Amino acid sequence: MGLVGRAVRRDRHRRALRARAPSQAAIAWSRSGARVRRRGVAGGRRRRHATDGRSRRPGGADRRDERELHDAAPRSARRGERAHRPPALRGGPRLEHEYVNGRDVIRALLPLVIATAIGGCASTPANVGPPDAQARGASQHVVAEGPVEALPAGTTFVSVLALPQPAGAVLGPHSHIPGFTYVLGGVATVAFVDGKTVDVVAGEAVFTPANVVHVHSNERGRGVAIALAVLLIGAVVGLVMLSRRGWRWTPLWLVGLITIGAIGVADPTMNDWYFIAVRPEAQRGGAMPVPAARRTHESAALADLGPGPFLERLDAFVIEPGGRTMAHRSDGAETLIVTDGRATICVGGAKTTVERDQALTVQANTPLQLLNVGTAPLGVVRFSVRPKSGQLETLVDSSPC
Repeated sequence: MGLVGRAVRRDRHRRALRARAPSQAAIAWSRSGARVRRRGVAGGRRRRHATDGRSRRPGGADRRDERELHDAAPRSARRGERAHRPPALRGGPRLEHEYVNGRDVIRALLPLVIATAIGGCASTPANVGPPDAQARGASQHVVAEGPVEALPAGTTFVSVLALPQPAGAVLGPHSHIPGFTYVLGGVATVAFVDGKTVDVVAGEAVFTPANVVHVHSNERGRGVAIALAVLLIGAVVGLVMLSRRGWRWTPLWLVGLITIGAIGVADPTMNDWYFIAVRPEAQRGGAMPVPAARRTHESAALADLGPGPFLERLDAFVIEPGGRTMAHRSDGAETLIVTDGRATICVGGAKTTVERDQALTVQANTPLQLLNVGTAPLGVVRFSVRPKSGQLETLVDSSPC
């Protein structure tokens, strides 16, 4: 009877578990992510089993009951169990806090992700233009700039004069319209009346305000110039004395004298610089300030830019082979001076080739783009004059090439 009674009681207990399985599954396998109290449920069963009056193997019935409870739970609840089982039930460390649903975390972070994406898009320029209008393989930096209250009255043009100075040469004191001294080679010294002195090296520039007295000089070559002069005078005197005595080495002295003269003419210490400015029409084709000067560029008459004030600026570009600048237009006039290589300049759909030591002026609000179709790097200096409140560069929708 003992065995039969035990089997009856076990069967009765299993039917009771199946009868209450849905409510227990709702507690054990809840999808809400709430705290699971499996330990308390199992403990309750152990206490109920203890009233049986018979001892059981520790944990054996509990594990069996849990398996039966899992089998009796709805399949959807079991799927929820895999998604929402706390770390303590997955074999990980037991957590005392509630389990956080992963989907809840995603819902909480989604607005932040969307806001970040929108902010990133908002910081990107909208008018980037097509690929052929974007810059590629080109670098740019500001060399110098200066304010100009008013341009010369009447018709004006952009002037670029090249003014080389031999060692020890001095130009000045004098004053004139505002403009830039941009050095191509050597060192050009600009001394202002207020005592300020600037040594400008190759690739750099200094702005000279209107009507400010100053001096241009080549101070760095003064010592070399004195040495060459002494050597030349000594060679001439020695040649004359030796020729009177009929010395046979006279031809060698003559060769030496010619060599010294050639060095003096070539003058490796000579500097070379541009003076770039907006001049009145009356100064077009005027006299050069130094004998070796050359007129690099005189533009056509500039379009009216308004009453001012204005801002003049120099930018230097280096464009790699196959590179180009950004296609743009400006609120002012731009003069592009080629300092190294050969430039292809697109203006309003037309292409113009500009060689070294040449320049091209583009009127305000005209689309332009610089190209380097050669095999060597291209160097360009841009002089711009625009209203102070205007834009230097505004992207255009398509390349003017």
